[in-house]
Amino acid sequence: MLVRVLPTNVDLFWETNGHVVKELVGAGENAERIRVALITSHLEAFVLVNEEKQKIYGSVLVNYTQDEILSKKTMLIYMIIPADDRLEKEVLKEGFLELIEYAKEAGCSGIATYTTEAWSKFLQRFGAVEQRYCYKEI
Repeated sequence: MLVRVLPTNVDLFWETNGHVVKELVGAGENAERIRVALITSHLEAFVLVNEEKQKIYGSVLVNYTQDEILSKKTMLIYMIIPADDRLEKEVLKEGFLELIEYAKEAGCSGIATYTTEAWSKFLQRFGAVEQRYCYKEI
C-alpha cells in the first residue's frame, strides 16, 4: 500500500529517511531545501508499506510540473528511497500502480523521472514510453 506523507508528518518521515536524502544530495543546503519543500507541499512523499507484515519497503518523493503552453500536468518522480537493498518486484509493481492512480487523481497526463536503464526497463512494463532529452548543465 502506498501512503501519502502529510506535511504535518514530515519530521517523522525525515527522521527515518533524511540520512538517505543527505547521502544523495549532500548534507547541507540541498537536503534542507528538500525537507522544507516537503513541509510546504512543493514535494510530496509517499511510503510503500505492508500493513499486515508491518514492513516499510521504501519511499518516493514526487513533484508536479505544469506545461503552460499545452496545459499538461506531469508527476515527476524526484527521488526513490529504498528501505533495503532488495525490493520485491510484486511489491514494487503494486506501489507503482498506486502511484499512477495518485497521478491521475492529481490531474496528471503522465509521469516522468530521471532514471537508470534498469528502472527504464521496469517502467516500460507498465506502458511507459521512453523519451530521452539530456542536456549538459551550462
